[in-house]
Amino acid sequence: MKKYIIYIALSLVAAVSCEQLPDEVNIYGVGCVDPQTGRALHEVDLGIDAGTYTLNVYADGEYTATLSEEDTWIRFSSNAASRSITSSGNGTIVFEYDINKGIPRIAEVTLQRGTNVYSVSITQDGILE
Repeated sequence: MKKYIIYIALSLVAAVSCEQLPDEVNIYGVGCVDPQTGRALHEVDLGIDAGTYTLNVYADGEYTATLSEEDTWIRFSSNAASRSITSSGNGTIVFEYDINKGIPRIAEVTLQRGTNVYSVSITQDGILE
């Protein structure tokens, strides 16, 4: 009897967790959600100064996160030398980025789970407009 109650309780928690994610994230099996709005996140705006940014990732298994090759001003904090990292399940990806003394710039991070690809554009303001 205890096993059934625990199983039912865990099933309800899992069902509620999935319902809270946007459909797009559930369909792809990987994605990012804005913690303030609860909506799928496809764009991030950074200020001019150097800093770090944490991306909340939701995934139902293993995925690969890749930064565009030409955008060397932004990198993974966990492996600055690599343009891609592999992870599994829900978690965070932390990026480090340089000060922007030029015009605004854009990088893209793609999260791939199997054949499904989810993209987030990261824009950084510049001193020059």
